[in-house]
Order: sequence, then structure tokens, then C-alpha cells
Amino acid sequence: MAAGDITKAMRDRVRATLGEYSQQGVGDAEIYLHMNRAGYDVGWRLADAAIPEMTKRATGSMTSNQITLPSDFWRERVVYIGSALVMAKWWPISQLDALYGIQGSTSTVHVPSATEPYAYIWPAAESAAVKINVLGPAATATYELYYQIKPTDMSASVDPVYSTTTCDAIVMFTVARFREQAKNFPESERVFRQYREKCMVTNSRFAPGKRYEGAPG
Repeated sequence: MAAGDITKAMRDRVRATLGEYSQQGVGDAEIYLHMNRAGYDVGWRLADAAIPEMTKRATGSMTSNQITLPSDFWRERVVYIGSALVMAKWWPISQLDALYGIQGSTSTVHVPSATEPYAYIWPAAESAAVKINVLGPAATATYELYYQIKPTDMSASVDPVYSTTTCDAIVMFTVARFREQAKNFPESERVFRQYREKCMVTNSRFAPGKRYEGAPG
């Protein structure tokens, strides 16, 4: 199978469902545009454990307690710090004062250390690149970062990274968008509902209430 064959098969399924078999009514570029939008939408809806093909690992050593985000980084999963592989706790930006202290005072509730590191994603300074900032360990400690990659932009020569099951959902989303464009709102809503239900059923196989984790039930 040549590169792009899966994407073209998905395109043809969209055409068959719409009854638009030529490019006179709907162009390939427009189909790929909606399919790529679908790739991001389904990536947000599905639990990370449901799409393991989208998880990637990066290793290295920090620079000044910072980890440069990989070029294909989409969102974080987990980061391990040091040779002992201590898992860093992701910390909300809105509560950084609990780690850094308020008006110069030192927090006694949360004290970052090599055995209890904390991590957050934020620019190190104004206009600086967004990076993962890690508090607690040595400034050049090693790390293992597991993260979700950006969905691939599909085209006639580029296939999706997603599994076949997820590709089915992408086709459904794309069809719904075209129905919406045609102002066939009842049909668009029907297909969107099927799409949402498919994502919900997939997620139901994993631990409830955990967006990013979970093992198949």
C-alpha cells in the first residue's frame, strides 16, 4: 500500500456517502480540509489511552530546569525526572504562588524537590518560547517525556497516524460538516450525534473520569 492510500480511501467513503463522486460539486482539497479538522476534534474527544498510536516519548537532559517541547508536541501526558524516573506532578498555572511562595514567603505546603518534582508549561520569560518548567530537581537532570503528537495533516500522499477505528470517526465528522454546509441541519445533527456516540462508546472502555489515563476494561 502506497503512502496516501488510506487517506484516499477515506476521501472516497466521504464522497460515496455524500453522493458526490466527482470534483464538480466537492473538491478533494475541501474534503481533506474537513478531515484534518476532524483529526483534531477526535483527538480532543478520545481518551489518550484509546489512541496509543498518538503517544510519543522524548528523552534528554534539562537546561536550567526546562524541557524544550518537541516539534510535534500537542499536549503533555507524563514526565519522569532523574535516573530514578520520579514522576513530576503537573501543576496549574493559576496556583504557581503555592510553589514559589507569596510576596517572598516560602510555601510550606508544597515544597518541590528531587523526590517530589512539579512541572508546568509556560514561557520562561516574556516573548520566550513555551517550555516545560520543572521545579525541584537539579537544573540539568535527565527526563523522559511522554506526550501526544499533533494529528498528521492528511493528503493524497500522507496517511493518518490514527488507527482504522478512529479513521471511521473522522469520516463521520467530515460527512456531518458537509451536510451542515449544505444547510441540511437535521442530517448534519444526526451524523454528528453518531460521531459523538462513537467517541463516547470508545471512551467507555477505559477508566471513567480520567481524561488522559485508563486501561481497557
